[in-house]
Amino acid sequence: MQTQLQITSSYSLLQSPIKLPELIDSAKQMGYSSLALTDNNNLYGSIDFYKYCQNAGI
Repeated sequence: MQTQLQITSSYSLLQSPIKLPELIDSAKQMGYSSLALTDNNNLYGSIDFYKYCQNAGI
């Protein structure tokens, strides 16, 4: 079981270019069974992150 525990998305302004759908699609292709979202100073992407992960089976 693989898990990446430190991921910042594009919701962490000026810190990461990673968009949530791309992140979750690539994690699914690499066989990840779980992910964590650790954006800085906000939680704006958390609901979308949860929904995308649920749809991908992560």
